[in-house]
Amino acid sequence: GFVGQPPDLDRAAYWYTLAAEHGSASAQFSLAHLHTQRGEGSLAAHFYSLAADQGHTGAQHNLGVLLMDSDTERAKELLARAVEQHYVPAQFALAVLLDRQAL
Repeated sequence: GFVGQPPDLDRAAYWYTLAAEHGSASAQFSLAHLHTQRGEGSLAAHFYSLAADQGHTGAQHNLGVLLMDSDTERAKELLARAVEQHYVPAQFALAVLLDRQAL
């Protein structure tokens, strides 16, 4: 929102959705983050996936983390792609995933 006003998440979702539908990876990532905050995991995963497929490292990381317990191979692939782009949080997440698999 404006300075001193709470953010209008519904309005943000509207504008992010318009941009996401036109292929903006940044908007897809932001919309996914908004859905994560609202507890809408499947919608978040959908928009993270769209952004990740375009090479958005934050989306690759976040989707990888979301999938760590349900689809470890896809999570590993996504995190590795983000690591290849030198995204430091993905390095840690990938190490955690590989450590879990070693147990």
